Amino acid sequence: PYFKLSSHWNIFSLHLCVFFRVLFKKIKWMNLVKYANIFLIIAVVSILARFGLRYVFDGSILYDSVIVPYTQLVFGISIFYYMFFFFYKIKEKNSKNIITILINKIDTLSYDIYISHYIYCVGPLAIIGSVTSSYLIDTLLFIIVTLFTSIILHNITQLINKKFLNSKK
Repeated sequence: PYFKLSSHWNIFSLHLCVFFRVLFKKIKWMNLVKYANIFLIIAVVSILARFGLRYVFDGSILYDSVIVPYTQLVFGISIFYYMFFFFYKIKEKNSKNIITILINKIDTLSYDIYISHYIYCVGPLAIIGSVTSSYLIDTLLFIIVTLFTSIILHNITQLINKKFLNSKK
C-alpha cells in the first residue's frame, strides 16, 4: 500500500559506498582508524533521528518509505565501519588474545549466521518478543539459537563439501 522509493534507496546506497571507497583511497589507512569514533557518532545521530522523527511522522509514507530506510542504511554502514576499525585495532595489538580467537571463530560462521538468523526474527519461529516477557532474555536466546543453528549449518555444508564436492575447505 505504501509508495516505495527502492530505486532512490539503491542509488543513495551506491553513493554512500562510493563515498566511503573514495574516502579510503584519499586518506591513509592509519588515519581512518582515528575516525572510528566519527562513525559511531553518525550511527547514534541516525538512530536518534529515526526515533525522534517517528513521533512526528509515524505511519506516514514519508516515515515508512524515506526516513526508515535512509536512517537504517546510514546506521548500518556507520556501525559496520566502527566495528571494523574497533576489531582491527584489537587484532593489530595481539593476534593470540581471546577476543581475536573469538572473532576468527565467528568469522568462519558469518555467512551461516546470515543465512540462519532471519527465521528466528519473524514468523512462527520468532524468538524475540514471543518466548519470555523479558526482551533481554529473548535477545540472548536469539543469539544462542542462531549460533547453534549456524554451527549445525556450517558442519552440514562442510560435510557436503567433503563428501560430494571433494572440496578441501
